[in-house]
Amino acid sequence: DQCREHSSILTDIVNRSTYEELLVYHSKMYQYNNEFDNHVTGLLGRHSDWRAPVLLYRIYDPMLLQKFISFYPIYVLDLFRQHSDGIRDCFNQAQMRKVRFYDQDHLDQLPKNTMKLIVSYNHFTHCDHDKILRDLTMLKTFLAPGGTISFNFCDSETSIGAKAFESNMRSFV
Repeated sequence: DQCREHSSILTDIVNRSTYEELLVYHSKMYQYNNEFDNHVTGLLGRHSDWRAPVLLYRIYDPMLLQKFISFYPIYVLDLFRQHSDGIRDCFNQAQMRKVRFYDQDHLDQLPKNTMKLIVSYNHFTHCDHDKILRDLTMLKTFLAPGGTISFNFCDSETSIGAKAFESNMRSFV
């Protein structure tokens, strides 16, 4: 119970951050993750299809979007509208025609039951159990039958996850 209470305080601080504060936080807390990169590359090998849409949920590294350029269209669902500017700076105009930006206020405009792949990276590492369930339930409405949702989270049952939680770097899940 104490861990969950401490985790709630930590996740509230992270989730109330401004866009600029969140970018600074992510740049300090996260380094390149080879395991995740290999996982995403494997997913893309199995799911990549120029006729299939992909949804990227709260991915703060614009360069990660390049991995998904083989999908059409690419939906980016983010909390901050400023994130789309960073993505636009990384791609040429022809590639940007494939990308559709949405924020939490326009979820009703996102197509339901159509995404072949939904990916979230380093969002659920700062969510408590209830928020993870709420977000996954919401994301499930966009997933096509047979589609895949891929995300990472802090598994506090492992020594690495427990250390990340104790260091105030990740939530307790």
